[in-house]
Amino acid sequence: MPIVLSRPFSAISSLERDMQSMVERMFAFDRPVGRHIFEWRPAVDMVRQDGELVITAEVPGIKVEDLDIEIEDNVLHIKGERSYEKKVEEEDRYLSERFFGTFSRDILLPDGIDSEQLEASFKDGVVTIRVPVPEEVLPKAHKVEVKAIAD
Repeated sequence: MPIVLSRPFSAISSLERDMQSMVERMFAFDRPVGRHIFEWRPAVDMVRQDGELVITAEVPGIKVEDLDIEIEDNVLHIKGERSYEKKVEEEDRYLSERFFGTFSRDILLPDGIDSEQLEASFKDGVVTIRVPVPEEVLPKAHKVEVKAIAD
């Protein structure tokens, strides 16, 4: 009977190499900066506050004139572009993790929103969009009675 050497961690090591390769291909690290497969999408929060829907989006490095906000059929569109501060030759680049180029976010708003009431402001790399929510659109809360079932 031949002796077989057991290598219990070789499968894990192989999986790790495969995952690293997949991540490198997915984010296209071998391509010039700015040509990633995935685009940058600003982080967004949406809360109901004092009868308004308040939407905030983080857009660091964006100038207010590079933002475009519109609403169409209850969909809020936030679009813009982040440009390079200065031109850097590829051979001079050591590391670049920030995304540049165009971005967009589409946010579905509740029915009944009056798009004419939408207001947007911009400060410190955060765009804040406020829109009043009509009373009839706000969810109504009521208590639900829980009935015990006898065995």
